[in-house]
Amino acid sequence: MLRFAPLLFIIFIEGYAVLASELIAIRGLISYVGNGSDIVSIIIAGVLLPLAAGYYYGGMTAHNRKPVRARLIRNFTLALLFLVLGLSPVGMDTFFMGLSEIGITNRLLLAPLYVLVFLIPPTFLLGQTIPLSARLFRDQTASRIAGHTLLWSTVGSFLGSIFSRLVLMAFFGVHVAVLFVAILLLIA
Repeated sequence: MLRFAPLLFIIFIEGYAVLASELIAIRGLISYVGNGSDIVSIIIAGVLLPLAAGYYYGGMTAHNRKPVRARLIRNFTLALLFLVLGLSPVGMDTFFMGLSEIGITNRLLLAPLYVLVFLIPPTFLLGQTIPLSARLFRDQTASRIAGHTLLWSTVGSFLGSIFSRLVLMAFFGVHVAVLFVAILLLIA
């Protein structure tokens, strides 16, 4: 599996980016909509469902003739754009001030609108990574591919939650956590 290390690293980054983005969004939305369990549940649902949909869509289209590499680059680039715009303080301020100006101020409407615009699209795109990447594991059994890809995605998710929250946000601020996710997506 060593020959697949670059691919497993991309899968690791996918897992990291999804979970770190979820935590950054939870932290960032506190100023605008609070941090009640209702808001957190909206954010979690807005990550889990598009992630599952991305897995499904990626699996259904993995046989597509379009090269996997090109699709992954496109998906990571678009996810990067959504996340940088949606997770940055400037992007959040602009989004919520715009909604306030048109009269939308209910926090139970603001949170789902934010999730719909800034979390669902990139999570759906990143969710396609594992099934698309599975095509590139030549000469491997399906169970071995599943085991390795899910391991590295989950390790990325684990570190995305622990490192981004307990190190980056705690010591350097949310903006550094956003920058770190952006750099990882650029590397991928």
